[in-house]
Amino acid sequence: MKRSLGSLLCVFFLNAAVFAQEKAEYSAALIPDSLKKNANTIVRHEVVETSVGKSGSVTMKKRKVVTALTEKGIDDLHFADYEDKFRKLEFAEVRVFDAAGNQLKRYKKKEMEKMSGNDGISMVVDDKVYFLNIPSFSVPFTVEYITEISLSGFIDLNDFYTSSYEEAIQSSTLTVTSTADNKLRYKNLNTNIKPVITEDKDKITWQWQIANVKAIEYEPGSPRRSLPRVLITPTYFEMDNYPGEFINWQRFGLWYNKLSAGAGNLSQEKFMFFRDMVKDIPDTIMKIKKLYRYLQENYRYVSVQLGIGGFKTFDAVYVDKNKFGDCKALSNFMQTILNAAGIKSYSALINAGYDESPVDADFANYSFNHVILCVPSQKDSIWLECTSRVAPFGKLGSFTENRYALLITENGGKLVPTPASRATDNIFNGNNQVILEADGSAKATVSIQHKGAIHDMFKLRLWEQPEHRQKEYLMRGQGFKDFDEMTLEKITGEDGGTSKLNLHFEKIPDFSAGSKHFLSPHLYSVWSTSLPEEKTKRTKDYVFEDAFIESDTTTWQLPEGYIAENIPASASFSIDLASFDARYTYDETKKTITAFCRLELKKSRVPAARYSEARIFFQRVLKELEQKIIVKRG
Repeated sequence: MKRSLGSLLCVFFLNAAVFAQEKAEYSAALIPDSLKKNANTIVRHEVVETSVGKSGSVTMKKRKVVTALTEKGIDDLHFADYEDKFRKLEFAEVRVFDAAGNQLKRYKKKEMEKMSGNDGISMVVDDKVYFLNIPSFSVPFTVEYITEISLSGFIDLNDFYTSSYEEAIQSSTLTVTSTADNKLRYKNLNTNIKPVITEDKDKITWQWQIANVKAIEYEPGSPRRSLPRVLITPTYFEMDNYPGEFINWQRFGLWYNKLSAGAGNLSQEKFMFFRDMVKDIPDTIMKIKKLYRYLQENYRYVSVQLGIGGFKTFDAVYVDKNKFGDCKALSNFMQTILNAAGIKSYSALINAGYDESPVDADFANYSFNHVILCVPSQKDSIWLECTSRVAPFGKLGSFTENRYALLITENGGKLVPTPASRATDNIFNGNNQVILEADGSAKATVSIQHKGAIHDMFKLRLWEQPEHRQKEYLMRGQGFKDFDEMTLEKITGEDGGTSKLNLHFEKIPDFSAGSKHFLSPHLYSVWSTSLPEEKTKRTKDYVFEDAFIESDTTTWQLPEGYIAENIPASASFSIDLASFDARYTYDETKKTITAFCRLELKKSRVPAARYSEARIFFQRVLKELEQKIIVKRG
């Protein structure tokens, strides 16, 4: 007698909910040896059943059984899920089994830790997080997760990952059922898997299934979300009685536009205030610049997530009154005050993160996590990061550069590329004078000019920190030798700043022998990162956070009666991606030694095929920077 897939799944979930003391099938001895290579965990069984109904309703039932093989794998076994206005965790249970399949622990939803979804920068949230840290048992041991979730509004469906880093998959099945008038749209990324599709009256079911998939060894520095997977999205969706379509990017943009209707409101008094602020400035770019600076100086970023707050923006009046907003609200506010000045602009949805993969231009789906602003131009559009109080005008940086953004225009969504930053946008330029004493003590005046992402880092980690944290950052973050006294002067420039330091060192040589001092040519680490060794031929790109130029000039004034015994040889080498130069000079008359170096990373992404070349290059840079200056009493 044949049984339908739906009835089998019902039986499956019913049986899964029955309390059992022993699960012999969970015995770690049954794991094939062929799946253990590179694996910290093994997905023994996973069944996910999703049912998409009308008016934005969705139910998701999930049973997942995972075995930890190594101590490292234990860290991946915690349970976390959440509830908000649209999402309810109807059922949750976690069970733990030993290596033989004997049950050790059982946790119900009411026993899990419940907390607010506040993440430290979110001022207003209405979600609750259920969290459970799995105790550490002797490996191998197994954890079973059973959940049921109901949604009263949704915009996307979970992707189906066909392989994972350091996790093998013994069996995994995803089944999605939808009404016949709301067919799923799906697209494979680096996988050839195909779904089994069945139709039954007014329902359509898609099922993806994989088995005995080996773990992928993680390649450090790989782009985020680069794993093989199936993108899955509905054709039609609904959030908070706002129906939308994923037929194409244009139609999705129309939906998002509806959410923002009326959000550009300001009182007539405020409208006139912003208009008058720039009315006497003839140049449009300078008008934008002044209004952007006003935003940065008077408003701050706070995540606000109430109801549909993850998608719908708070209006301009709200932001102006409270002097804060999230990325949507601040971008909308900037758009509103630009409109007051007669300048057209558009909010733009984007998938932010320096190592994020671009959204697919040919497959509309919800892949965004951030909003920025674009002032369009036929030649060079101006892009504004409205959440940052330090970002230079018109510069995005690695967080949102060089990828597609979805402009929300009057006619719907329009995908456009954001510009790629250049090395010259991110500058570290040190110029230092060191007075060395015969006993190895020293006084140094340090001037570091920083620009772009490097300026953001200095401002956050040095300028805005208490004194003890400042020293900690200079030593650990920048590689300064231990110093005893410090004064800091902060100078803000047009697109960056300068940190001026006066330092006293009780002992500055790396070591001394008799009257000889062995010195590192530079006061700090110009570069300290070694690219990871390749165990096998690399298959994924390596991503730096930014392209940059770091340079340093340090002049050493020798003590009376001292001369240079050894200065390193100059060096210069390059690859297509990067270049390095180092020069050393000794002025015998002035008794000064000057050390100069310059490192340029021209592009932030290293193609997998060029990784070995880049790794050798940076190894050589590190070796050159280890050279020593030797001075002695003459």
